[in-house]
Amino acid sequence: MSRAKHATLRNLVIAGIVLAGLVTPVHSEGALVLDQPHKHSRLWNGKEIKGKERENEREPKELPKGLNSAAGILLHLRLGSFDPLLGEPFAATKLRREMAQEEIGLRLVQFSGPIQDEWHEAMLASGLEVVSYIPDYAYLVWGSGSSVNRLASLVPLRWSGVYQPYYALHPSLIETLKLHKEEEVAVNVQLYAYAGVDTTLHAIQKQAQKIIAPPYPVLNYLNLRISVPSSQLTALASLPGVVNIEPYAIPKLLDEVQTQILAGNLNAAGTQPSGPGYLAWLQSLGFPTNPNEYPIIDITDDGIEDGDDTPIHPDFFELGNTANPDRLVYNYNWTSDPSANGVGGHGTINASIAVGYNNSSGF
Repeated sequence: MSRAKHATLRNLVIAGIVLAGLVTPVHSEGALVLDQPHKHSRLWNGKEIKGKERENEREPKELPKGLNSAAGILLHLRLGSFDPLLGEPFAATKLRREMAQEEIGLRLVQFSGPIQDEWHEAMLASGLEVVSYIPDYAYLVWGSGSSVNRLASLVPLRWSGVYQPYYALHPSLIETLKLHKEEEVAVNVQLYAYAGVDTTLHAIQKQAQKIIAPPYPVLNYLNLRISVPSSQLTALASLPGVVNIEPYAIPKLLDEVQTQILAGNLNAAGTQPSGPGYLAWLQSLGFPTNPNEYPIIDITDDGIEDGDDTPIHPDFFELGNTANPDRLVYNYNWTSDPSANGVGGHGTINASIAVGYNNSSGF
């Protein structure tokens, strides 16, 4: 694989795991109100860099041959898309933060074109920890301003700036703050699992009125769910390492109702499902009920039920009856757990969705 293709692949793979809270689709309509570039933002656009950031700093490297100039490259965040060289979205002062040169925290760095292997390597060599890729050509990183300056001396860095608290807050929570109305809100909080993350976790738990779900790891993040006074949202978003805060919606059992709606099994008024009938609808489309005609499906997951190749639940037997032969050929856990007992339930529920047979009535 060529270097160029490899770099493109990296963009695709990393972009695939970017937080939903960080990224927004490119909009062709509407506009963001932009502030002028802040003094803490390092810009590479031919303008002079003033102050201490200029000290002991070499000129940024030029783009490799074959890459276009850095003009008009947007940064796509949840709150909207903007060119950081023209300024960052406006926000109230309390939702901004200033960071000292040697202060370590969340920062944004944007390159001048498609990410090259040596650019990514230079980030790590400069002392920055990569948190996540952000389109276009940018990363959320953890580190100091000095590390960013070292990176700028090695590669064509287009722009860098602080990851502001208002980037972490969901737009609906920002609107809640504007109402100046004290209320309890349930939120999901996601933070980067940096070396001293326990300090941030302690501060979050201290602010919370209730811990709905304790911290748990996801990739290089920690997630937790809390209820908190709305007046504390700004302080929460300003804590070190906090990447995303969004409203928590209480899950509801809607999937079985949804299948009936999609099948068109509605009452006369068309306001709700009329009841059972999904299996008959599938049969009307030509789906067979003869076990010999069932398609073969391989579920790559954490195993099913108790781990052996004889299922327990009737849905995994022919015609949903345990008196008939079962339909499970083998049972294997494709995670790091050697047992296939599927204690997390993930493999079991996915297998039942994909191949389960159930003609029982009710929901």
